[in-house]
Amino acid sequence: MFTAAEVAARLELEGLLPDGPSPRALAQIDDMAEKVMSYLNTDNIPDGLFRTFCRLCGAYIQTADSGAASGGAGEVRSIAEGDVTVTFAVSSETARATADGFISEYASDLNRYRSAYPRKEESPWRFQQT
Repeated sequence: MFTAAEVAARLELEGLLPDGPSPRALAQIDDMAEKVMSYLNTDNIPDGLFRTFCRLCGAYIQTADSGAASGGAGEVRSIAEGDVTVTFAVSSETARATADGFISEYASDLNRYRSAYPRKEESPWRFQQT
């Protein structure tokens, strides 16, 4: 079993977290862990998914950071020169930027570890931030 700190260290080695793991990045990793565990119907993330999980987190963090850099107004769908209207993409066009959108992109890797039985609500997650 791996931790968020190990994922952050891997992302730092790959250059996706050049300033080291910030609290925001760790929160995004934790958010993705919650989504993946819900998708897998398990209480932990198997060690065999370490690389896939790192790729998921890296893509999620990059997309979230690029959205924050643009002011968080959403993706621009079209602008015509001389026109005063700006059309923003609708939610179905920006679904890829959500954690659930990334899960669907990596479903083929995740499905090997998916359980048919739902996880027990009373059991705590085994994924640790530290």
